[in-house]
Amino acid sequence: MKIEEKIKFLKAKISQQLQHLIGKKCILIDLPYYDNLGDVLIWQGELDFLKSIDTSVLQSSSSGTFLYPKLTDDTSILLNGGGNFGDLYRNFQDFRLSVIKAYPKNRIIMFPQSVWYNDKSLIRKDAEIISQHSDLYLCARDKWSYDFLISNFPKCKILLVPDMAFYVNDNFLAHYRNYNTGKSLHFKRIDKESVFFNNANDENKSDYGDWPKYGDRTIGFNLMSYGSVLINKTKSLIFIPNVIATFIDAYANKYWRNSRLKLAASYIAQYDTITTDRLHAMILSLLLHKSVEFKDNYTGKLKAYYETWLSDLDCIKPANN
Repeated sequence: MKIEEKIKFLKAKISQQLQHLIGKKCILIDLPYYDNLGDVLIWQGELDFLKSIDTSVLQSSSSGTFLYPKLTDDTSILLNGGGNFGDLYRNFQDFRLSVIKAYPKNRIIMFPQSVWYNDKSLIRKDAEIISQHSDLYLCARDKWSYDFLISNFPKCKILLVPDMAFYVNDNFLAHYRNYNTGKSLHFKRIDKESVFFNNANDENKSDYGDWPKYGDRTIGFNLMSYGSVLINKTKSLIFIPNVIATFIDAYANKYWRNSRLKLAASYIAQYDTITTDRLHAMILSLLLHKSVEFKDNYTGKLKAYYETWLSDLDCIKPANN
């Protein structure tokens, strides 16, 4: 299958699974106010999807700026997708659980996630909390995660849905396609999901690196970094936490997201071929019509996603060890 056909297919699958579940009003929370550009790509895909359906996004917030407002029962709560369901990044799961407990009457939809638990005792605890919500949908973005949720969260509504990054607007992506540089990139994550891989330099045409960092140090950037701490310190003061959170959310939506998205796309656009152990370096490379080889990360999510959705593409394959 050609990559253009695959993107169209995955977008249609997302719409088929999710469009009828989201009401006329929604909020989008747990957004990535940090420099993981792959998570920002997911965020943009979610926004572009929501623009394509008949819904109004009333609020967009991170876990740090979400102050648990009163919501009408017909407001859907949308939880950002990614790779943090479980205990690999437990703070994200703890926030997710707190929202589920705080809003028992609202429909809650978790955008597609990969699942991983190191501490098996937490699986039952999480399942007990999540299963108490009567109108909750958990979306898995690969077959392994889907089967895991079906087996361990049997009382929950589980859907298999492609990663939301495939819904990023094609007009934006087109600007970064068709670069022919002759260069290749070995894109290796440097966090706890990394599994070491080594590649020979191809006559000095190969570059090495993880996601680039954006160099801004504005007032907005500092509030993004320390805003949740400031909100907690001022929570006893009337209106002040809300003012801070509103400013941070506005900055994130008007500047932060766009700047990080452009940084990610311009970085990948420099190369013709990419070898990576980051899922969203793999996905963004495909969105930009690049050739990709992947090596799996610690949790196996690249292979799981490839086998679920991408194995019929000629432009992607597992890298040789």
